[in-house]
Amino acid sequence: MWGHVPQYAAFRVVESHAVSLAIECYHADIFVLTGSVPAKLQLFLTCGHYFDLEAIDTYVGLRNVYDIDSRGIIKRALLNSSAMQALTANVCCPECGVACVDIRRYAIFKQLRDLPDTVDRLYAKMGRKMNMFMDGIIRSKEDLDRSFGAFRKNLRPGPLTGKTNERWVRDRGNAMMEVQRKIVNFRDGVVIKFENDFAHLAEFLGNLEILAPSNPPFKIRHDSLFFRCRLITLEESARMCRLLENLGKTSQHMMTLLQGLRDMTITQALENTINIQSSIAECEDRNLKRLEVELRLMQVSFHTILTTLGNTSDVEVKTSLEKVRMICTQYPDTAGIFFSVYRSLKLSSEGMSPTRELYSKSGREFWWLWGRHDIGYVKYCIFGHPFSSKTFSDCPECGRKVEKEKKVVPIDYSKYLHENAFLEQMLKMKIKA
Repeated sequence: MWGHVPQYAAFRVVESHAVSLAIECYHADIFVLTGSVPAKLQLFLTCGHYFDLEAIDTYVGLRNVYDIDSRGIIKRALLNSSAMQALTANVCCPECGVACVDIRRYAIFKQLRDLPDTVDRLYAKMGRKMNMFMDGIIRSKEDLDRSFGAFRKNLRPGPLTGKTNERWVRDRGNAMMEVQRKIVNFRDGVVIKFENDFAHLAEFLGNLEILAPSNPPFKIRHDSLFFRCRLITLEESARMCRLLENLGKTSQHMMTLLQGLRDMTITQALENTINIQSSIAECEDRNLKRLEVELRLMQVSFHTILTTLGNTSDVEVKTSLEKVRMICTQYPDTAGIFFSVYRSLKLSSEGMSPTRELYSKSGREFWWLWGRHDIGYVKYCIFGHPFSSKTFSDCPECGRKVEKEKKVVPIDYSKYLHENAFLEQMLKMKIKA
């Protein structure tokens, strides 16, 4: 069943896509792959001991952990609570106790055991990154507001200052590009790949105790951050257009600069009203109520920029704002934080008041909470949204739903009194003297 091999050689078993199993033999820098698989496959460990594959699989309890076919190929994980407890120690050689770290067949036990904790830590990292990005967005926005007065003073309406004016306008238009680039790179290079791999791994494992099927919202959250950058940039462009319009009355160069900036702002605002729609549809499909409200308000804000520049879009503003109102009312703890912004945008769309800042203090604090994800308390709501129960009392995307109150119908008590029958009976009765 087991024996010993010379110390200069080590053998291990690997899975082959063509056959099923093969033996790799390593000797110095020479690599040899055997051309046939023996009937009684043996596994050679680096410690020098070797065993029948079936015997060592039984020894370590591999069939309690995996679904293994007749050829010894691992098909999927079958871990349950008892099997998870059995994985607390590393798999070791039965003869000498040396850990089988070089045998992938057994070495991934630890990774499987630690997988829920690994995913939890990835959630925390995503939260910290979103926190960092939102902080960068807010700082850039504050810098734009703080420096607008100096920008206005630096503009000169003469032809000799044309290049200087263009540089000032271009610099303000690019103020958000650095944080926007970081958001896009992290979303495309990390977040999307993580969510795709997570879905495939959960499907392969098929075990809720190892990895529960999730509905992670991190990609859409980064979409929201991206569109937030675009919105701030275009709001600033619209503000510069209003300033240039006042200065351009005395300068042809200013009018040319204004027309170019106006055309670019209109084009990009139209593109964003269209591009953001796919993220809104994804929120609807995945029950991401707070994010849906946030994205709808941004879409209406893009439309508002267009109207201030004498243009329009295909956004159905009244329908979208009514949808926002309904969601804010039904989900007051999450989407409801944007209710004041909804009212402001509604009045603005009716020409009654200026647009309010999209992120109020409560809205900012909500984003900052992502960076405080406490590890070890991950939970999933009924829609599969992950969150830390120590950071949030309920799911931060959907949360508590308030049912619509039914209209109270007055009760007609007369149908229970049978008044007509009572009167007829009274008339038939004879009064005794």
